[in-house]
Order: sequence, then structure tokens, then C-alpha cells
Amino acid sequence: MSATTSWKVQGVVINGSSVVYTDLQDRTLGFQIRQDAPVGRMGSSKGTLQLDNNDNALTPEGGGSLQAYEWFNAVFLFKLTSVVGGAALESDVCFMVCTNIAFNDDGGEATVTLSLSDPFIYAARDQVTGVTLGTIRYAALDQLMLDVVNGYSSGGDTITGVSFPRVGASNDSEMSVERGNNDITVAAPATDNQIGYTGGLKTLETGTARDYINNQILPTGPGVAFPANVATTGSGGTLKWNFSAFYINRKLTKETVGGQDKFERYVFKASPSAGEFPIMRASTQFNSAELVNQSTVQAQGDAGDPVVSNNTTSQQGNGVRSVTYNNVIIPQADPSQTAKTNIGEWWTKRYNNVSFITQRITTSVEAIEPYVTNGSQNTAFIDLMSGDACLWSYAEATITPKGASSDKTYKCVIVGRNIHATPSNTMIEFDLVNAVDNQSLKLNSSYIGILNTNRLG
Repeated sequence: MSATTSWKVQGVVINGSSVVYTDLQDRTLGFQIRQDAPVGRMGSSKGTLQLDNNDNALTPEGGGSLQAYEWFNAVFLFKLTSVVGGAALESDVCFMVCTNIAFNDDGGEATVTLSLSDPFIYAARDQVTGVTLGTIRYAALDQLMLDVVNGYSSGGDTITGVSFPRVGASNDSEMSVERGNNDITVAAPATDNQIGYTGGLKTLETGTARDYINNQILPTGPGVAFPANVATTGSGGTLKWNFSAFYINRKLTKETVGGQDKFERYVFKASPSAGEFPIMRASTQFNSAELVNQSTVQAQGDAGDPVVSNNTTSQQGNGVRSVTYNNVIIPQADPSQTAKTNIGEWWTKRYNNVSFITQRITTSVEAIEPYVTNGSQNTAFIDLMSGDACLWSYAEATITPKGASSDKTYKCVIVGRNIHATPSNTMIEFDLVNAVDNQSLKLNSSYIGILNTNRLG
């Protein structure tokens, strides 16, 4: 008994007080999804969706059933259902909005291609203005990120925020955050002239909300954030969209939050057993692109000198590989040199070594199905397909190198994936980084709880 799977592709529109779902999978010719979750900047989801239009149903003013469909006012959902022993589980793979649409007709076939992106693309376009903060104080980075995107107004403190598209609703869309681990809180500053996660926002550089997140907020952790889920909130005339981001602080390791264990472990093998996932192709190489052995950090509102951190041993062997953050919001009530040093050394101590690891593995939904034979294995498979559960999760990749006499296991973290789907096949490429550098020690864990190997948070 193995799993059987099927895709669900939907366009979702808020129409007054109702949420209307339009199924598109029967005319879906294929889709591509790219998701990533890098350290220190906002992750993203992008893709394309190809639809059959041979019946002219989608053409504007063509007289078809979807001629008036509001493509730019819909949220597009991609879901995978897996059935084992009659029990079905569904995975929220990705959600995006339409940024462009092309109608193609070559005389033989008529198709429609939608260009898609996560809604946070609007945070990259919209300038954040009107920042006047005098009293508000932040003890956690995710709340600051929320206020920069959603806006804030209370007692004379204001942030304009991002003009998210309403996507068919009568009310403004908003961002929420799902925590992947328990946030590291700091003492909020007491006065205006102190700079922590604070009213020092008055010194934010001119730019978009995404600029602030990528240049000032996430490098401060440093942390990870990427699109997670979408939902509607409210009822009746108050219905609106809520776009969720998944946030992980500088510990990088998913953990138990609110009683829910967020830590995920996936096992990939060239010769898997039931409950493991097959590897069809693997690319193993040195991770030199991730190398950092010099950092320059300056805090917002700080008149002192930037702090430059160097790992000279790594520089001698690999040359200088640097990152620069000129205006970060530091987790201190005072922009001290120590605080800036702590941020800079986080980069140069975690990423100063070149490792030989599996950086990409390729599999397919169809190849996985025979190895999913019971409910618990199906849950793991559904989690692997889910965006928020899959990305930034621990993974082990075991391969047998050509000519080698034994297997080699690489401990990794999933930081991105490409999904290429047709009506008959779904290929998945997982992008991986070294778990030793990108996870923190988890006590009592046989995977990342190894003293003198796994890093402290």
C-alpha cells in the first residue's frame, strides 16, 4: 500500500462577504515554483502557471466561462493531496498572486501563462514614509518587521507601512508572523536617545519595507523569514487577506513554540527504505559561495566607527569574503561596539569554513509515492511538500559516490526548492546548506545535539 497523489490548483477571490474558490487543475498544463529562505534577508516565492485556453474560456470578452475572471485580484493556491489506506492529507505547497498574464495562440494551441509572486513583492516596491517614533520600544525583531510592513499608529508614533493589494477584498491586506522558534528578547530601551529595537527608527534610511527588512532588521538577528501561508480573516464586510511569514531567529534551529514542535527531519537516500525519500540525482560540491570571513557592521543612529570583524585564518586560505551592513538595528539599549561585534562575529564564526556537502538533490512526487506506506510516513511527506514545514528544516542526504565502497551521509538544511509539475509528473529540486553552520545545538538531539560539532545558539 503506497501513496497516491493529486494536485489542486485554485484561484481564490474575496467577493463581498464570501470567499470564492475556482478550480483550475483540470486546465493546468504545468507550473513551476521557486521558493527560497536565505539567512539575513527576506525569502521569496515565484513561479508560472500554464493553463489550457483552447475553449476560449479565459479570453477577456471571449464569451467563455472565465472571461471576466479577475486574475490580478485573486490569490493562487497550490496544494498536494496524498492518500494512504483511504486516509487523505493535504499540503499547502505555495500561495502567490498574479503579476502578469500572457494569452498565447499559435493557431494550433491556445494557452494562458500567469507570472506569479508571493505578495511580499509589494514590500519591495512601496516606500515606507512618515516614520515618527518617539515612545514605542521593541523587544523582538518579528514585531518590528510586522510594524514596518503593516504600519503602526498610536500616541503620535506612526509608520506608514506597505500598501498591500486588497486582492478583491474591501479591506487592506496585512502581514502576520509564524514563529519557527522562541524569539530572543532584549530589554527595550528606556529613552529616545537609546537605540535598540526602538524609536531609533527615526533614522531609517529611505527605502522600501523590504529594504528595511533586508538591510536593517534581519541582519540584526541575523534571522530567517520567508512566505508561509495565506488565510482570510474577519467575516462579512470585514473580510481581508492575511499573508503569513515564517520567522526564525539567530539560533536558526526550529524548536517547540506554543506547544507545537516545529523541528522537522527528512531523510533522503539513493536506496531508501519505507519512510525515507529517494534521491534521483545529487550535486555535491564545496560551499565556497556561502563563505564569510570579514564583516563590517554599523548601527543605525551610531556616530561611532563601524566594527570590522576578520577571520584571518580563513582569509589566508580563501581570500577575503566580506559582508557589509551599514545601518542595522542592534539588540541593545545602546549601540555599543560590543553589540556590533557580536553581530559581525556571528557571520565570520559560522561561515568561515569551506565544507564539502550535497548542495542539491532531485526527486519526484512519483518516485516518493512507493515509500509512503502508512499514516505517519504520509504526514512526513505532506510536511515535506508544505512550504513552511519544509524550508529551513534539517535533512540528511545519503549517497554512494561513484567508485566508493561505502555510503556518505551529509547533514544539511533545506533553504530552497524548485517544483516543476506537468499533468503526469512532478520533479522537485531541494537546495541544501551545511547543517553544522546553519543549525544550533539542540540538547538531547541525535541529529544536532553533538558536542564539539554542532554550534551553540
